[in-house]
Amino acid sequence: MGIMASLDPSSGYSLGILDNTKKEPLEPLSPTDCDLEKKTPISITQILSSTEKSDLDDVSDKHRFWFQRSKGDNSNVIATQPSVFDDPGLAEEYRPRPDWENIHRFDRSARWTWGEESKVVRKIDLRITLMACVMLMALELDRSNIQQANADNFLNDLHLTRDDYNLGNTINRLCYLLAEVPAQIMAKWLGADRWVPIQMTSWSTIALCQFWLSSRTSFLCTRALLGLLSGGFVPTMILYLSYYFKHHELSVRLGFWYAAASFADILAGFLAFEILHLRGVGGRAGWRWLFLIEGLLTLILGLLAFILMPPSPTQTANWFRGKKGWFTEREEIIMVNRIIREDPSKGTMHNRQPLTPKLIWQSFKDYDLWPLYIIGLLFLIPNTTISQYFTLLLKDFGFSTFNTILLSIPYNAMGAVTRVALVYGAEAFESLAYMGILAQLWMLPMLLYMNAVNFSQTNKWVAWTVLTLFLSFPNPHALHAGWNSRNSNSVRTRTIAAALYNMSAQTSQIIGSNIYHDSDAPRYVVGNRTLLILVCTNIVVYALTKLYYVMQNRRRDMKWQAMTEDQRVDYHTQPKEEGWELEPVLDLHESDDEMSPNRPTVHRPVDGRPHQPLLQDERRRLSTTDFGHGDAEDRPMLRHSRRPTIRSPEYSAEQATRRKYMIASGFLLLSLASFVVQTETAVYIQHELHWDKPYCMLYLTHGSWSLLWPVQLLILRIQKRKLSWEAFWRRHVYLIRTTAQMVESRDLHVTSRDSHRSPIPYMLRTTAFVTVALTIAGGSWYVAVNLTTASDLTAIYNCSAFFAYAFSIPLLKDKLRFDKVFSVVVAIVGVLVVAYGDRSDSKPTPDGTVGKGKHEAENRLLGNIVIGVGSVLYGLYEVLYKRYACPPEGTSAGRSMIFANTFGSLIGTFTLLVLWIPLPILHMLGWEEFRVPTGEAAWMLLVSVAANATFSGCFLVLISLTSPVLSSVAALLTIFLVAIVDWFRTGQPLSAASIIGGLLIIVAFFLLSWSTYREMNEEKRKSLEAEEMESESDD
Repeated sequence: MGIMASLDPSSGYSLGILDNTKKEPLEPLSPTDCDLEKKTPISITQILSSTEKSDLDDVSDKHRFWFQRSKGDNSNVIATQPSVFDDPGLAEEYRPRPDWENIHRFDRSARWTWGEESKVVRKIDLRITLMACVMLMALELDRSNIQQANADNFLNDLHLTRDDYNLGNTINRLCYLLAEVPAQIMAKWLGADRWVPIQMTSWSTIALCQFWLSSRTSFLCTRALLGLLSGGFVPTMILYLSYYFKHHELSVRLGFWYAAASFADILAGFLAFEILHLRGVGGRAGWRWLFLIEGLLTLILGLLAFILMPPSPTQTANWFRGKKGWFTEREEIIMVNRIIREDPSKGTMHNRQPLTPKLIWQSFKDYDLWPLYIIGLLFLIPNTTISQYFTLLLKDFGFSTFNTILLSIPYNAMGAVTRVALVYGAEAFESLAYMGILAQLWMLPMLLYMNAVNFSQTNKWVAWTVLTLFLSFPNPHALHAGWNSRNSNSVRTRTIAAALYNMSAQTSQIIGSNIYHDSDAPRYVVGNRTLLILVCTNIVVYALTKLYYVMQNRRRDMKWQAMTEDQRVDYHTQPKEEGWELEPVLDLHESDDEMSPNRPTVHRPVDGRPHQPLLQDERRRLSTTDFGHGDAEDRPMLRHSRRPTIRSPEYSAEQATRRKYMIASGFLLLSLASFVVQTETAVYIQHELHWDKPYCMLYLTHGSWSLLWPVQLLILRIQKRKLSWEAFWRRHVYLIRTTAQMVESRDLHVTSRDSHRSPIPYMLRTTAFVTVALTIAGGSWYVAVNLTTASDLTAIYNCSAFFAYAFSIPLLKDKLRFDKVFSVVVAIVGVLVVAYGDRSDSKPTPDGTVGKGKHEAENRLLGNIVIGVGSVLYGLYEVLYKRYACPPEGTSAGRSMIFANTFGSLIGTFTLLVLWIPLPILHMLGWEEFRVPTGEAAWMLLVSVAANATFSGCFLVLISLTSPVLSSVAALLTIFLVAIVDWFRTGQPLSAASIIGGLLIIVAFFLLSWSTYREMNEEKRKSLEAEEMESESDD
């Protein structure tokens, strides 16, 4: 176990995607950067004959989903993917174990077409996926019908409180959680085809026995037994489905599988509507008949599972399924070999092989899967809380029993659609982490509304709409399960990891069951605020998880690149008990590049060493450096993919743009946080501490920018600490000088004449020009800060987005695009809604009451006019900075960041040396009397200055990496953040205008982000195509 156990980047599941994203290969090392010996390269293509090569798929088709049409008829094209089994020297090592249940259908020479494979997959869907969906529906019926029972006076009939209801749900989830690992062990020992039917008949028997509930004790006991007997069902079924499907296929199937739970809830609603009408029949309550009838239905399904569920793809024959089974011999060969070629680790254990305590412990120690367990622990809490209280809340709003049942159907139907759409979106856009963030953002507006108003006094139909939209969120549970399965390094790890992830998900539901309390009813102020904090926390956790895997990927790739050819051979052929670690050659010139390309799957014969890498990137390609030679065209890809092995300009452009966006996203988050701190501290200093010195604050904050370059230099020095100071300094000065020359010439390729000309005069002129524009614009902010509210200040000042776009058309030659104009207009509308839609956030009057006297209204209007002028000037400053002080398009992200902070330091230095002159003038005129801050004012000013320096440095980098327009609209997100901070700081809830305006701004930001991304991608693609054409003409 351990990261280096999965070191081999030539393995198909490389150390990381966990987020299923295409990664950019490491740039080939130059001879000076690479000390690898040029040995005879290890390449499967050297072993394959030309005939054998032609028998394998050329991976040229991008058809991946059933709804996509291929560009041509590829049904007769060979679908067999290249793998390690095509290498006679490695085939025996990776051969499945002799007692593997499918060994008699394993044939490394088997070939089949896409038409045959598609037919087999459709048949598996009809036989296996559909059956699995019905089984999950049975589980969902029996464990969630208590929600329908609540609509029929269930709690009152048994004399239970809502806290008793919470306790019952907690016990159920806790028992479910405790049964996960034992149930998985039993399933691996007995086989899923035996254990799952046993579970189904057991829990359905307990479910129907709820007909005889009589007290709090019997209620708690049945909830505990239901949890114990159904625990482990979900991970067992995920493992079972992995026997039939490839990794990218499994994610989509799991989406439909989990959507079946929503369909079960819809069915439960219709069944409950009819069954609850039986109240009074036989002197029994309707909810008792509900438990009895649905329990009998699932018991029948459990009995059918004994005869319908086959042990494996090649063991489908029995007296009921037919003597010949469901699949022909040819179909079984295709099923077995397409799976084992993609992942040889699936042949390391047979389907009835028990797990030992040692294997379980080794699987648990796989810490690279722990981030997924943390996500599982948190992501479902908000949805669980609202869903379990949905029927109770509707009853509180006055809906009748049967209306409550029917009103629960829409969110289940919408949830099924959004769940499947999210899965397809993740596969189409190749990002799991981002889709998880999207799911959390779905819930955010409804939670903000529930916190901003007295939800218990809301119109009942408005409340139902809000709750329905909230519960319709695209549940990423299927993504996480597939994510976890893809990145498990063996069958035993996949078995235990599925159970551990599901345990964390069940724990989240336990937590979610205890957010709302009777003492907090009916508004649930504390509960709703807790849910809001959790949603924001989840967004951060997803982002950190993605960052962790990206960093692990880079570390692994650096070690692989540092190996000699002999060491790579040894890594493949010499099994080690705990994997083989080799320290990497650090300090490569581009050591922060993206992942290296796709490599073949590795299967380890010793269990102590993982059978495949810990984490995987499903769509990587072989680079010319992987095997030490450049014969890329003759080497087939060794992992399943239908993409070309040679990257096109479109692919390269997309990866370059994506890398820039990822870096820009990090700086965006930091800039948002620092801007909120700056705004709140500035308002506090002037309003509360009465240190009203706007120009002095401007001078100090802008002067603090001079620290950007020294701080950056310190960070770079720590990163390059192995270099001598002399070499490091010479390299740093050279980078800044050449970048400045590129800025002056507006060309990536500096001519010899320009290279001998000093860029210092140009940089001094540009610094003075840009600094004056910034100071005038920034001065308006500090003048208006004591005249208007913090929200108005943030909103109107950030209207610079509109003016930045207006100025960028003539100065930056931007095109007038409808999507950009629409996004900016939506953002401005959001700003106006925040600024003028609700006037209740005015400052307190001198007598302590909140109101808007004539004098205050005039001051606020004056402040808004001042800050409006400042926003125009700030938009101009952003465009001027992009035009005259940013490196040209095509400059690397690292170089752009370094130069942006260096230029920011020049602005700060110019401010300190020159712009002190107005201070004595203002003092003598009496307009602003200079006074040294002391005590709390000095400390808060220090915080504000540091926050401004951080924001400004990040913002300059954002402009350099993206565009002034996108950077300005991104800054608009601070409106929402400032309003939320004001809410937590003052205790006054968000106004309707703040919520609506904030949502408009968020929508505008995402629209503009997508538009800018496509525009940058298109420009990069055209640039690469032009370079290719120029290179071909030179040849």
